[in-house]
Amino acid sequence: MPTYRIVGISVNNRKVNSIKLQEILSKHGHIIRARLGLHETKQEEDFGLIILHIDGKGEESKSLLDEINSVDGLTAKEMVLEN
Repeated sequence: MPTYRIVGISVNNRKVNSIKLQEILSKHGHIIRARLGLHETKQEEDFGLIILHIDGKGEESKSLLDEINSVDGLTAKEMVLEN
């Protein structure tokens, strides 16, 4: 039975936090299967949304989420879908 792990990441103060987020995602790149980034196009908005499909087991995904959530302005939540 396949299990799908989807991670949603909200990025506030995108111009500053996107650099730190990229470092974290690169560190955990071996478990990231797909990545989609969305952001506001208005200049006054500084918010982004990242959606990941990850392949890591529980401890690997927990490590990724913990590291992201330790940065002020980044919030990550995981959804696990089991068929």
